[in-house]
Amino acid sequence: MCLKIFLILFLIPFAITMFCSICLICAFLSQPQIPLQMMYHTEGLPEGIMVNTGVCFAPYNLSHVVGFVQQHSPEWRPYALLLTTLSAALDPFIFYFSSSAVRRAAAFSLSLSCSCLMAPMAVAFILVPPPSLSLHPSQRVSLGDNVTLRCHLPRMAAWVWLYQEGRWSYSKGKEKEQDAVSFLFSSSKREHAGRYRCQYQVYETREVSEESEPVELVLTDHRYPTPGISLHPEQCVETGTNITIRCWSLNYRAAFLLHKDGSSDPIQRQESSDGGTATFSLFGVTPADSGTYRCSYRPRRYAFVSSPLGDSVMLEVTPTVAPPGTLKHPEPTGAEEQSRANMVMAV
Repeated sequence: MCLKIFLILFLIPFAITMFCSICLICAFLSQPQIPLQMMYHTEGLPEGIMVNTGVCFAPYNLSHVVGFVQQHSPEWRPYALLLTTLSAALDPFIFYFSSSAVRRAAAFSLSLSCSCLMAPMAVAFILVPPPSLSLHPSQRVSLGDNVTLRCHLPRMAAWVWLYQEGRWSYSKGKEKEQDAVSFLFSSSKREHAGRYRCQYQVYETREVSEESEPVELVLTDHRYPTPGISLHPEQCVETGTNITIRCWSLNYRAAFLLHKDGSSDPIQRQESSDGGTATFSLFGVTPADSGTYRCSYRPRRYAFVSSPLGDSVMLEVTPTVAPPGTLKHPEPTGAEEQSRANMVMAV
C-alpha cells in the first residue's frame, strides 16, 4: 500500500514534471532567436519546482519505501521529515530566479538598505541602453504601401525583436557592423497597423535591453469615404474670436482627428457623437492659428486605420489694429504665440 501511495503521490508527478521540463528545454533550443534571458526565466519555474520536489520530498517518500521493505522505520526518517520543511524556505529563491518582476522588487528593496551592494546592478543596467525605433515613411502611409520600421541600436547586438502591441513579434539576427535593423512590410495590410516597440540582445553578455519608446503605424484606407468639414464663422476673423470646426462622416462609430497643414500630428482628437459628427473649438484665435484645416477619422474597431484626409477649410485671422492715439502693445513673443495656439479645447 505504501509503495502504491509513493508511486501515485510522488514518483509519477515527479516524472511528469521532469518530462515537461525536458520538452520545454528542447523546444527553446530549437528556436535560437528566443533571447537566453527569456528562455532562462521560462524554464526557471518548472526546474525550480522539480529541484524543490526532489530535494525536499524525495528523501521522505523514499523512507516510506525503505520502511515497507525492511518492515521498520529507518533511523534517518526524522532527518528526511525535516527536509520537507525546507520547501517553504526554497520558494522565495524559486520565484526570484524565475520571475524578473520579483528580482526587480528584491533589487529595489536591497538598494534601500545597502546602496553599495546595488552598484554593480546599476552599472549593468546603464550598459544596456534601450534602442530607438523610427518609421519610414513617417506619416500618411496607405494600405498596400511598403513601410519600414527601423530599430537603431546603441550597442552591438546578436538578435533584435520588433513587438506589435496586442499581436505578435518579429525577430532578426544582426551583423556586427550594423547599427540598425530594418523590418520591411511589403504591401502593408490592415493587421500591420498598430503600436510597435523594439528590443535587442547584446552579443557578449547575452543581456536583453529595455524596450524602445513606442511608434505608431497608422495606415490610410482609401476605401473609406472622406469626411466633411465646415468652419464657423467662415469669413476672415479678428484676433480673439472663437472658432468652431465641425467634422462628419457616414461612419457613426469613429474617432475624428483635426489636422492643420504644416503639423505632423493631429492637433485635436474627439470621439464622434451618435450622429457621426464631432465639433472642435478654437478659443481666442491669433494670427498663429491661421492656416488650412482638414479632418480624418478612425473606426473604433481599427484604432490605427484612418480614412483619407477630407476637404479643407481656410482660417484667416487678422491682428487687432489699435485705435489712433492709443498706446500700442508690444507684439507677443514666439513662445507666447505658441502657448496661445496650444490653448485648444474640444467641445
